[in-house]
Amino acid sequence: MSIIERFGPSVLSRHSDVLAFILNVLDRYTDDTIASNVEDNGTSDERPTMTEKETIESLMQTLEMDDEPGVEGKVGGTEIVLLALMLLGQLMSASEEKAFSGEPAGFDTQSLRLLRTIHRQIKQISANSKTVASVTQIARAVKMQVALVLALQGAAGGDGKVDSDGVLGDTEVARFNAALRDVRNEDLVPVQAHGIIELRSLVLAKSNVVLGNTERLDAVIGVFVDKIKSADSFVYLNAVRGLSALADAHGQRFVPKLIELYCAKDSELTLDEQLRVGEALLQSIQRAGDTLPVYAPLLVPRLLAIVQNTDAPRGESSEFSAVRAHSALSILATMAQTSALALNRWMDLIAATVDGILIAESSAVELRRAAIVFWISLLRGFGTRLVDMVDMDILRLMHRTLRRVSSSDDEDELTRMHAQVGVEELDDVVKTTLFLP
Repeated sequence: MSIIERFGPSVLSRHSDVLAFILNVLDRYTDDTIASNVEDNGTSDERPTMTEKETIESLMQTLEMDDEPGVEGKVGGTEIVLLALMLLGQLMSASEEKAFSGEPAGFDTQSLRLLRTIHRQIKQISANSKTVASVTQIARAVKMQVALVLALQGAAGGDGKVDSDGVLGDTEVARFNAALRDVRNEDLVPVQAHGIIELRSLVLAKSNVVLGNTERLDAVIGVFVDKIKSADSFVYLNAVRGLSALADAHGQRFVPKLIELYCAKDSELTLDEQLRVGEALLQSIQRAGDTLPVYAPLLVPRLLAIVQNTDAPRGESSEFSAVRAHSALSILATMAQTSALALNRWMDLIAATVDGILIAESSAVELRRAAIVFWISLLRGFGTRLVDMVDMDILRLMHRTLRRVSSSDDEDELTRMHAQVGVEELDDVVKTTLFLP
């Protein structure tokens, strides 16, 4: 209130002033709290002009007066950044409504430049483990809003103009904006799902409106990641398909992002949400075909670390670790069946890991099943090339393990049955290879 009293209510109508103030608050919070824990990515953020700095100094002096000892209503650093983020959220909500109704959102070039810098700052804050939980929660929500506003502004320019009626002349741009409007409809689930489907269609069509504009692409990624958190299966399943479509259409950029979302230790996603990302990764692997070896160096070490439980988040229970390991092993099995050659480089380590799961009596039933399925998938992936492509020691290990499990008194009948199938298929492949005409 002291800001409004000193500068008048018009201060909140000038986007550049408000954004400059918010950026300064976020900068100070980062410098004081988490700067030492963030790696420099080599990019230089754009900073406000001298006029903006003068405005910032005036605004911050007012805040600092409230921080003086003995002054009522003292506000600390965390409270200030929370207020700044909530102010930003309100500004973004109002801008969204204007954009969806065809009105100018009120952002000039200077404001957009500040907003992009703020977006980078919020990403840094929300991704850092040193950030206070309450700040992280609001920062993640506001990050999505900022991404949508930047996308709606068409910041790259030149791909759609607004006519005198406020209607976007470019059909695909209008379709994109309509999809974002549907996605933001929190009241009607079918409308939300329709927006996600429309965005996915634009991605699959390799629309330049999405793939040719970094800020729109960031917004689409943000929508899909945000909506996999939905409790409604109709929404999150379409979001999973959307993530998979992004990996198909923009593999070089997005497959690493998908892997990071799935494998990250300190992820903003819950275990269930990470498993949903894993489903998107699974779909992408199935469609990758012969190009899968390109992504194998990114995938295999991270997946193996999860299976071996060497990258478990601190405090994770054994039950959660088993679920993550089962999921990762299922993805490795899909890789084996899609393009077994992609795993050749790590075959010794994979074989030892899978064999260790089957030997250990403490292994969860679901994990043992997944281990057997992996061996069968590897057999089917190589086919008649198995003997030529896989080391004989690994083949002996595979045969010995499968036979032992199939003839054991394993309490899980399905595990024994799958092991027997594996023994029979391995015998058939070896016989066929040895007795080729």
